[in-house]
Amino acid sequence: MTDTKDNGFVKLVTVYDQFNVTAIGKILDELNIEYKEKHGSIDESLAQILGDQLSGTDLMVKEEDLKDARKAINEVLAIDFSGYEQEEESENNK
Repeated sequence: MTDTKDNGFVKLVTVYDQFNVTAIGKILDELNIEYKEKHGSIDESLAQILGDQLSGTDLMVKEEDLKDARKAINEVLAIDFSGYEQEEESENNK
């Protein structure tokens, strides 16, 4: 992954609408998981498909909270993190 660590925070997920930013933020708040929003993330693969650059928001959590945050978000919103996990694994194997 590129540019996914930020002062002890790692990317949880990139979302492209305010509903999901708010929903995920509320879930993290309920779990007392500190998070940051990093605006302006570009998903180049999605942009290629749609023919435009889309800007999203990366939701960042502390690395030690990543597993718990993913589990909670998956249970509530059914977001599948397997793609993120595969990307992280390939980056760690370099």
